[in-house]
Amino acid sequence: MSHSTSSAAFDTELCTRNNLLAQKAGLHPSFTKTGTTIVGLIYEDGVVLGADTRSTAGTTVADKNCEKIHYIAPNIYCCGAGTAADTENVTGMISSQLELHRYATGKGSRVNSAMTLLKSHLFKYQGYISAALVLGGVDCKGPQVRIVDGRWRRARRTLTRSLALPSTHSCSRSTRTDRRTRCRTVPWGAGA
Repeated sequence: MSHSTSSAAFDTELCTRNNLLAQKAGLHPSFTKTGTTIVGLIYEDGVVLGADTRSTAGTTVADKNCEKIHYIAPNIYCCGAGTAADTENVTGMISSQLELHRYATGKGSRVNSAMTLLKSHLFKYQGYISAALVLGGVDCKGPQVRIVDGRWRRARRTLTRSLALPSTHSCSRSTRTDRRTRCRTVPWGAGA
């Protein structure tokens, strides 16, 4: 096959290849269903969270613009995979509990507090809440990314690469570093 050198916005090279495979060998390319992918990245002064926007119902795309990054606190956000209603309600409940705690103490929210509330709530329902979460934020201990899923697993990661949690996998892979972050003063909301 020759590679087209035109500057067209749509490249049809793979369409030609697929048609050729179907005619000659009777092979049709297949797709791989991956589910939701949510990612948390740590850099020197903060955290970056990312998620896709598609919501599916079986093999059908139910919503092309689904919000999967949820507000927890001014300095903490959370990406959710699983049942949309479960992730939305769990993160909303944790957000309101942390807001009450901020009002009562006059201090900013900590990532560890949010993580403890999330894992306790998910454990209480013994797997009936379908939520896998990547929690990220910046507090007095610096930037942090944590994960928790409906099987009550949790992990703290200090990363040099990314932390990705597809909804079809309960475990994630990451590269750990031995660098320890000292407690420092960070304005609440910075890096979120």
